Amino acid sequence: MRFVSALVLGFFILVPYLLFSQGTGYLPENIVSNWSLNVGTNPVLNAVFYLFNHVGLKHLLGNLFIVLVFALLLEAVLNWKHVLAIFFSSGLIAGISFSLLNPFTFLAGASAAGAGVMAAALALRPKLALVLLLLSPLVIQFIIFPFSDYATNAQKHFLTTNQEKLASQYSQLVKENNLPQALVVKEKLDVVSKTKQIVVRGETRQEETPTDFWVHAWGALLGVLYLGLFKRKELESGRKEFEDIGRILLRK
Repeated sequence: MRFVSALVLGFFILVPYLLFSQGTGYLPENIVSNWSLNVGTNPVLNAVFYLFNHVGLKHLLGNLFIVLVFALLLEAVLNWKHVLAIFFSSGLIAGISFSLLNPFTFLAGASAAGAGVMAAALALRPKLALVLLLLSPLVIQFIIFPFSDYATNAQKHFLTTNQEKLASQYSQLVKENNLPQALVVKEKLDVVSKTKQIVVRGETRQEETPTDFWVHAWGALLGVLYLGLFKRKELESGRKEFEDIGRILLRK
C-alpha cells in the first residue's frame, strides 16, 4: 500500500484534535496547556503529544496540509517508515532542543516535524518540491485560512443564535414559575455558552500565539541530517537534480 505515512500522520494530526475539540474546531484551554511541550510539564510524553496539539483551526489545517503534501512526495522516493522517522525525529529533537533553550515557552503543533519532512522532500525531489513550496503558501493563505474563518464565523453565529433563543426561553419559564423545565433549558444554555466560550477563546489564542523561526529551521535541518545519515544515495540523486536546476537557471 502506497502513501501509508500520509494516512498515518493525517489520522493522528486530525482525529484526536477533532475528538477533543468536540466539533468546535478549537481545543479547550486546559488541553492545549497540558499537551504543549515545556521542560517543566511532563516533557517525556509531551515531546510526542505536542506534535498533535494545535492552538486553533488555522494552525491545524495549515500544518496538516504541509505534512500531507510533502509526506506524499517524500514517500514516492522513500519507504513510509523513513518518512515517519523523519517526521518524529525532526519534531522530537527540534522540540526538545527549543524547549531546553526556552524553558518559559510552551510549544505546540506539527510544524517543526512538518519542516523536517518538507526539507527532506526538497533535498530529494527539488524540482517538484520547489513548485509545491511556492504554491503551498498561496493555498494556505487564500483557500485554507478563508475556509477556517468562514467555518469559525458560521459556528459563532449559530451558537450566538442558540444562546439568545435559550436565554429567552429560560427567562420566560422562570416568569411562569416552571422551574423543572427552566432547569432543563438552563443546562442546555450552559452547554452552548461554554462551547461558544471555547470557540471565542480558541480564535483569540490562535491570533495571539507567535510563530518561532528557529524551531522550524531546526526541524528542517534535522530532516536533511536524517537523509545524510541513512539515505546518502538518494540524497546524492537530489543533489544532481539541484545541479540540473542550477544549469537551467544559468542558461537563462
